[in-house]
Amino acid sequence: MLSRKSALKVLIDTSFILPALGVEVEKEVMDTIPHFRRFEVYYSELSILEAMWKILKVTRPENLSKVMMGIESVHASYKHLPIPSDAFIRAVELYKKGHSDYIDNLLYSTAQANNLKFLTIDQSYIEFLERNSENGHIITPKEITRVI
Repeated sequence: MLSRKSALKVLIDTSFILPALGVEVEKEVMDTIPHFRRFEVYYSELSILEAMWKILKVTRPENLSKVMMGIESVHASYKHLPIPSDAFIRAVELYKKGHSDYIDNLLYSTAQANNLKFLTIDQSYIEFLERNSENGHIITPKEITRVI
């Protein structure tokens, strides 16, 4: 097992925050989360904002206290990663190359600017990055489960 100093540093995509907020996600996400204990895991407030857009559609008002507990759990369990100024510009460049989800672009650019891996299950985004030779900071759940 890696020591904490040499542990892989990973920024998680929004999909990996949703379960803490009570939102059902793909099995691939649920199977990956137990492996987080082996890594330094970071989150962006941007992912919480994106998750809340989903919460607005699927959660009843009486369940919002559970959502708040989930947000507090994310804050307590993972390290917060601010978005560097240059990541905003880099995300625009990715947008101009053809990926219209600016949040994906901003999360990836934040990971890139901080020399972290960006953990995502979004295969279309991974393929976009590969086509544009931009995938150096991506990691998938399959790769996470293989890292020792």
